[in-house]
Amino acid sequence: MPSLHSQSAVAASFGNSASFKMAGGLLEGIRRYRERSKAEDALSSAIQNNDQKLFQSAISAFDSLESRHKLKIFSDMEKELTHLSGFPFEKEAKVSKITMLADFFAHASKALPKDERGEIDPKSCKTSVRFLAKILNENSFFRSDDPLHQRCACACANALFELDYGNRDFWQDRLLDQSTQALTIKKLLEMSPDAEGANHGWDLLKENLVKLALAIAKNDSQTKVSFFKAMLCEKDADILRPVVATLSHSQRVPPEFIDGAYHLSSFSFQDRILAVNALLPRYDGQNSRVRYMLNQIGAKLAQELSAPGNTRDHLEGLEALSHLSSGGITPYSGKTLAKILSRFMHSLDAHEQFHPLLFSIIGRSKDPELLSEAERMRAMRIKFLEKCLEYADERQFDASFELISLYNSGLRYLEPMLKAVGTDMKDILEENYGDDEKQHETEKALSVMVHLAQCGIQVDGISFVFQGQEQSIEAGDAPLKMSRKMAKVDAHE
Repeated sequence: MPSLHSQSAVAASFGNSASFKMAGGLLEGIRRYRERSKAEDALSSAIQNNDQKLFQSAISAFDSLESRHKLKIFSDMEKELTHLSGFPFEKEAKVSKITMLADFFAHASKALPKDERGEIDPKSCKTSVRFLAKILNENSFFRSDDPLHQRCACACANALFELDYGNRDFWQDRLLDQSTQALTIKKLLEMSPDAEGANHGWDLLKENLVKLALAIAKNDSQTKVSFFKAMLCEKDADILRPVVATLSHSQRVPPEFIDGAYHLSSFSFQDRILAVNALLPRYDGQNSRVRYMLNQIGAKLAQELSAPGNTRDHLEGLEALSHLSSGGITPYSGKTLAKILSRFMHSLDAHEQFHPLLFSIIGRSKDPELLSEAERMRAMRIKFLEKCLEYADERQFDASFELISLYNSGLRYLEPMLKAVGTDMKDILEENYGDDEKQHETEKALSVMVHLAQCGIQVDGISFVFQGQEQSIEAGDAPLKMSRKMAKVDAHE
């Protein structure tokens, strides 16, 4: 059994050890408190002086602290943000401070407590979220063309993403705001699905595809490829339409693009036109699957164009058929094209030119029925235009330009008619010489004369001089001057 002396020695030893541990813990607490104070002072100084180098050093010091000390600094920085949130873009110094504070909150978000779903507990960042959102919703003094203001807005938006701020209306506004659009798109693209498998970021982008498809395509996030692949598998025309229209201009498209564009063609006349313009550049003359798709779409378009209706609204469809024909795809008969030709002809009035795309399609056809119908309709049109030349108004000039276009397409027998047109234009120039009130009519007549000269038709009493800085038209005793610029503009009307 130990002696009383030895028991006292053990007790003394134990007491000294407990005291030592208590003292050691106190010293360690003081040391960590000083580390926190040092890190917070460095952070405050960096923000106050907009010192990026000191800011990075303060962030490193912050990362080495215990969780409770990180939360204390986070709370103190929230108070600083509160003081700066009134008229945040009023002064440049204030904008810089807010930007650096937002960068801090984004970084420090990793230190905040999480709930059972792994998301940040809203209570731990309630103040910072409130005032960061307030700053972004504040329009006073904000200038979208100021890089400093743009940087601040993006920093605040990024911080709110990192803090798991989930107000849907708020992010909708950020998507439509040019200052934060690119960052918001990137963040939403890269969001992971939640515990139930829903991807709320992609859902929000999907709802705004009509406005944002091009911006998403230009975004530097590589996740956009996966996003567009998923959208091309959708069966909703409102989703497919903007995606197909946007990717049609891309050199490289995902494999899903072909099926997506073809499915889109099943919805409407305009969607079929879009599908043709999307698929035709992907047809190399050998891909039988794409050729089948284009044949199916083209046949449907031709059927619609030949049916009763206001064909003037269908010129885009006619252009799509022309593109298909140029690509060696003609999924329609000569009889169908003859119907289209007839309907377009009868829809025209005196102020409209016969659409040249029709002749472009007809020119590649060998169908005798179609060619016969085309000649008959063209003769009717020329007779109609000849009648329009008798009117002393816009119809006269419109008919003149269309006859010149027909002459240039190969109808050389129109030369005598066009010489008569030139004589009429000469008379207008002489009659209107010096009359400012008839300037528009004079310019139209002058433009017709330029077009006639360019296609080699000479008119008695008219000569063109192309020398020096001006061009002149000698019309009887009335020389008229026009600048090179005017002749150039008129020649391309």
